[in-house]
Amino acid sequence: MRKYWLILMVGVFLFISIGINVNYISKQNDRKSDFLARVYGGLQNITILLDPETKYENIESIKNAKSEIQRLCDETFYYHNYVDDDLYWNKMYFYQLVFTFSSGSGNLDGLHISGILEDGIISDAEKNYLKALYNDFNSLINEMKEKNSNQVDLSSSIEQINKYFNTFFFKWNTRSADTPFKMLTNQ
Repeated sequence: MRKYWLILMVGVFLFISIGINVNYISKQNDRKSDFLARVYGGLQNITILLDPETKYENIESIKNAKSEIQRLCDETFYYHNYVDDDLYWNKMYFYQLVFTFSSGSGNLDGLHISGILEDGIISDAEKNYLKALYNDFNSLINEMKEKNSNQVDLSSSIEQINKYFNTFFFKWNTRSADTPFKMLTNQ
């Protein structure tokens, strides 16, 4: 009789633990889908705000793009720290982008950068910088979306997302020889 109860208890325990694991995996997938949707939406907002068709005449759009990039950094930080630490995250890369939208100037890894909003006038070099950023954010969106759709591919793995962002930040790195940040140094 004891053997029967022991087998029954092990079976119940196994059933409960499988249920808990399935629930955990389901929640992780939901969080990943939510993260992808938020990042994709943020990237779309940034490209709308940095659209070259506007000729960058609206300073408010540039300020809003700065806020969206900061929000994208915060979303990635949250997901990395609280959901899946396999997501590559580097606050410095996001902050370097945010800094270029500022109204100040300073050093980024040896490059003296004047913030785009420093003098309140968007120069041709700054417009070229914003256009390059727009194009690369647009490329990032195209990598993340489903084929033949304008929706984010929710089946993307964290490894794929890391690849997309690594490609983006490999170019947008102050230590890269052909970094776009150099467009802001000859002001």
